[in-house]
Amino acid sequence: MFEERVARLVKVPLTGNQHAVLVSSDFNTGSLGKSTLLKKLDKGDHDAVPAELMKWVKGLVNRRAAEAGLWAKGEFVSRRMAHDQSPTHSRGKAMRRHIPRSMPL
Repeated sequence: MFEERVARLVKVPLTGNQHAVLVSSDFNTGSLGKSTLLKKLDKGDHDAVPAELMKWVKGLVNRRAAEAGLWAKGEFVSRRMAHDQSPTHSRGKAMRRHIPRSMPL
């Protein structure tokens, strides 16, 4: 349902990751069709999308940050909490990992 809606609404070419971000965002907000994000994107302003995504946080800060990272960098960005004691993440640094296309956000 949301995949088809995004395909119908967006008038510019998207990568697989970009499409996945918009599907996830529209699933969570239901507002893609009337959004400034869509207006800017359809004018070719791909660089505006991460900032527009962040306007729709409403308790989903980590989700929107992950979607913005996937859009801009083609990879998922997650934050580990400071209480994570693993050596790699003990300072709360961002961890990046690639999400296979078959794996939902």
